[in-house]
Amino acid sequence: MSYIEPPFSRNQLGWSPFKKTEEGNWCLNLPPFYASVFGSLEPNIMAKSNTGWRKSKSGKTNFAFFINLDAAERERIEKFRNYYKRFIIIGLNKHLVSFERSELTGCLALGYNFSGPEGEYTEVGQLEYNAKYHQSQEALDLLVADLVQAVHCIPGISDSKLPRFITSIPSSDANPNAYCLPKLLCEGMISFLDNSIISSDTPFVQTRFRVQKRKLKGLSLDQKQLEWSNILQNKGIELSWPVKNSTVLIVDDLYQSGTTMWNFARYLKQVEGVNEVYGLVCVKSLRDTDNR
Repeated sequence: MSYIEPPFSRNQLGWSPFKKTEEGNWCLNLPPFYASVFGSLEPNIMAKSNTGWRKSKSGKTNFAFFINLDAAERERIEKFRNYYKRFIIIGLNKHLVSFERSELTGCLALGYNFSGPEGEYTEVGQLEYNAKYHQSQEALDLLVADLVQAVHCIPGISDSKLPRFITSIPSSDANPNAYCLPKLLCEGMISFLDNSIISSDTPFVQTRFRVQKRKLKGLSLDQKQLEWSNILQNKGIELSWPVKNSTVLIVDDLYQSGTTMWNFARYLKQVEGVNEVYGLVCVKSLRDTDNR
């Protein structure tokens, strides 16, 4: 990939000035990780830079000068800055030390579920809560619209290998008719995703557990790991469509420690032969430790 790994377990764009210079050029400052993301997503704009990325004296940021940027290109740069100030690019946290970085190539959340440890729901956190616990169709539709926008912001996914599929975290409920928010999010997204993301006549791969397991909600991280080890050893997930040698996007509503997301990614690669796995979630919790 043309971008580097996220430096932290959760990453949001902070200081990133974009302004016109006295000479009439434009200068963009970004942290090194986000400079690599920008270069991956906007190669045509980077081609207009007469300097390429240069390191600041402190080494904490990169900057590039651009000439002859038109209004549309400047708008794309502003959109990039606004998207990544909101969206969270998720990396491995210290509680997932058994995983390799390659198991999940990229993962992104729309935002945090709460504004702080004692804070209120964020806007997207409230939508996720209403969709999940009140089965609000309006909240579901708004989440789908946000996810469709955000999927293009997952670093690397547009350049990943074809074909590409979308799937949801398997439900712990044995009833196939039970309300399952991740599945509904996938079904809603399908109608709006273009060929730059999905590339199959049957893009949505449905999943279900074929082995008996405890509900993962309420288990500690270590207990979840044991459950997933059993699932992996017994090939315990059934997929509605083969996904070997493909790219798969996993959609979920909540990312806490990442245990479920990373284990499912491992399953898809080790058991189903998937090339690359990406993750997209509605909200990231403020803690990474599950129920420890």
